[in-house]
Amino acid sequence: MALLDEKNLAGEAAKRARFRVHHVRTKLNQAELHELEALAAKRKQTQGELMRGLVLRKIGRASCRERV
Repeated sequence: MALLDEKNLAGEAAKRARFRVHHVRTKLNQAELHELEALAAKRKQTQGELMRGLVLRKIGRASCRERV
């Protein structure tokens, strides 16, 4: 059995899909960065958690509008 057959490749791709491997970048000035840090602290989240939640909610809203 080959190590890299199609079944193995598909299985490995499915495993990788569960991991967060892509980054969202922001271009913020110092004032905006401080506001982001304050909001994350207020919500007791990391900046990454806050940004991920915002992005996922926005994607959800966009996909709901497209379906209607």
